Amino acid sequence: MSFIQYLRFHAGPASPAEAEHPAEVAYTRIKQGILNLTYLPGEKLSEVSLSADLQIGLSPIQSALARLQGEKWVVVLPQSGTFVRVLETGELEELRSEERRVGKECRSRW
Repeated sequence: MSFIQYLRFHAGPASPAEAEHPAEVAYTRIKQGILNLTYLPGEKLSEVSLSADLQIGLSPIQSALARLQGEKWVVVLPQSGTFVRVLETGELEELRSEERRVGKECRSRW
């Protein structure tokens, strides 16, 4: 699976039924923050700050971060904390290529 396919697969929002669970709400909101650059690549994510900002308990925040780690949106460094993953050069090039392709497709439709 290419990085773009991976992003497409994992970028969809949760269904309304799933979003009622605090861990799902935390997951969705943190992931949206990563995608819209509220949380910048390389930024340290504090469980306590996220809990306060999102008004969700620590346990759902921890569950959300574990899920995001599994999906490679964040990286957990022992004794250091949880950080938003920084894209590698190849991934950036793939995103730029996809952006150019989508731009051409949009222009061709107009």
